[in-house]
Amino acid sequence: MSAQHVVTIAVVAVAWVLCFSGCGGQNSNPRPESSGEFFSEALRGQPNASEPVAEVDGSPIGVEQLRIAIESMPEALRQEMDSPEQRLLLVEQLINRRLLARRAVQEAIAVPAEDMAKARDVLERSLSHAYLGRHARNQPEITVGDEECRKYYESNQGEYTEPERMRLARILIKAAAPGEKARARDRMKDILERFSKGQQFEALAATYGEGEEKSRQGDVGWVLKNKKYGPAYLRMWKTEVGSVGEVQEDREGLLILKKLEQQPERVKPFEEVKESIRVALRQKQELSRLREFTSGLRESARIQIHKDEIDRAFEEALQRSGNPRRK
Repeated sequence: MSAQHVVTIAVVAVAWVLCFSGCGGQNSNPRPESSGEFFSEALRGQPNASEPVAEVDGSPIGVEQLRIAIESMPEALRQEMDSPEQRLLLVEQLINRRLLARRAVQEAIAVPAEDMAKARDVLERSLSHAYLGRHARNQPEITVGDEECRKYYESNQGEYTEPERMRLARILIKAAAPGEKARARDRMKDILERFSKGQQFEALAATYGEGEEKSRQGDVGWVLKNKKYGPAYLRMWKTEVGSVGEVQEDREGLLILKKLEQQPERVKPFEEVKESIRVALRQKQELSRLREFTSGLRESARIQIHKDEIDRAFEEALQRSGNPRRK
């Protein structure tokens, strides 16, 4: 069998998967939903986003749809699609999918509720984004000046106050299990002897440390004064910059800490945070405008909210993600 023949068979297999992906898997919610009304209504009047690569009874299959199908293929197979015959074969499968989908709509074939929910989510996101984009073009641009930013800054100093902090390095020898403590003590004793003979703390941390900070010469970053830490870290607040603490034991094992730097509490200057304030205030105004706009739509719609179903949906989603809600 030739290599091209193998590739052709593989293309057929992948295209067949593309044709039916998401339509036959198991579903925890087997209740079906008719696809015909939803898609017929949603797609009515939508313009073609790209030039067609094929047409089925005047209904175009666009370049964008073909591109998505190509990108969904395995990389190795995609690289092999260099002949017109292989490329045409993929287009033929898209034509088959269009014919099958159209017949399913005509016969009101039901698909699993979860598949329909995913399709609704994608389409509603796209349509709502496009509609809001068109609506935004008819609205005056939102601008936030420096004076407004400064007024917010002066009224919310707490948001821009950094507490006192210190930067630490550590050498950690892991001893989470009881049987590891003897090994950890022997290893830490050797490290202390090397340190007493003049070897640099950072070099010892990079060579003998067993924590993830080993790659940073023991640097664990900043410790904030208003946060809770273990006793070994709290003791370092009373030491001088450059000092090395005694061997301490915590839940990870044995460790030694060194204070690298300490900074007092400070309020970030206005110029440092001005642009982030501008972005936040602009987003706040955009959200207010969106709420005002959608409130008009909501007033003309009949809306019902089923709180029990909301709770059930959250519970199921958390269960599927492996993070059930704690009792």
